[in-house]
Amino acid sequence: ASFGIMSSTEKVLAVVTAPLNASSNGKTVDGMKTVPADECIGQQLVNPRAVRRHNDPMDLVELARTVQQADSFVRATTGGKLQVIVDQVRLLQQQAREILETAKRDTQLHHAACNFTKVPGKIYHLYERSCGTTYFSMLSPDDWGKSCPHKFLGSYRLEYDYSWTSSDKIDSRNEDIEAITKAIVTHSGTN
Repeated sequence: ASFGIMSSTEKVLAVVTAPLNASSNGKTVDGMKTVPADECIGQQLVNPRAVRRHNDPMDLVELARTVQQADSFVRATTGGKLQVIVDQVRLLQQQAREILETAKRDTQLHHAACNFTKVPGKIYHLYERSCGTTYFSMLSPDDWGKSCPHKFLGSYRLEYDYSWTSSDKIDSRNEDIEAITKAIVTHSGTN
């Protein structure tokens, strides 16, 4: 093939693959020094015939297939990421409901009648009178024995943040507090 009808890609490849110590007897095409392929050192980086296949209909089909596959991957990835967000929103909604229910219960417990000063860390026992009013007592149903005057509703520990923990969840709450305290101590490096 004549250098005069070389494609610009072939010209670039000829220059790129030319030996560093090429002699001055190489041909010049459009101001670029070229050397015949049999004198080139190194490898040809691109197949010039494959590069020139711009009008090949199979390339267009392959390109369309690649674009369609990329679109599918983008949709799947986006869908997966959005699903994670949906799951997180649902979890946050559930946690918000639990927080609101706990706040409502804590408010009701703080409004129960009480003839003493409540101290955080202590357990108090909730009773209901026949008229429907509730009150706290320091006496448990066991302390009352058979002479318990009102309906027992449950025992609660007043926490230091003035929230309430029901007696059946005190052990679990203690384990949580212990784990949190340990994590803080470990992280801060203090004992």
